[in-house]
Amino acid sequence: MKRGWCRVMAIAGVVLWAACCSTSPPVPDVTAPDVESTRRSDCATLGELACLDSLECTLRQAEPGGYLCAAPASDCEIGFAQRSARPEDCAEGCIFVPAQCYCSPDVTCICGGGPPAQCMAPQ
Repeated sequence: MKRGWCRVMAIAGVVLWAACCSTSPPVPDVTAPDVESTRRSDCATLGELACLDSLECTLRQAEPGGYLCAAPASDCEIGFAQRSARPEDCAEGCIFVPAQCYCSPDVTCICGGGPPAQCMAPQ
């Protein structure tokens, strides 16, 4: 009886070793959020000034005088910092749309409440 038990334990040990020490890649966690949804939620947490400086988020006019920070709608918005926006900062093939009466919260302006500068994909 002891020999049979030892054999079972030896086989179980090999199985455990194979399961623990295997070099096969780990099984992906399908419950982890995808990069795009993470980016969207990260952008939503940024304040207006941080969003203007971000190369991965875009400040959008939500309503006259109100703004929200959002994930890029196209590749044209990725890598485009709106605070220092210039036409040459847009990627090739993208269209620069200058700010229209936009005033960042750290500047005193006569005009304010309009959309910030954007770099958009051609329609």
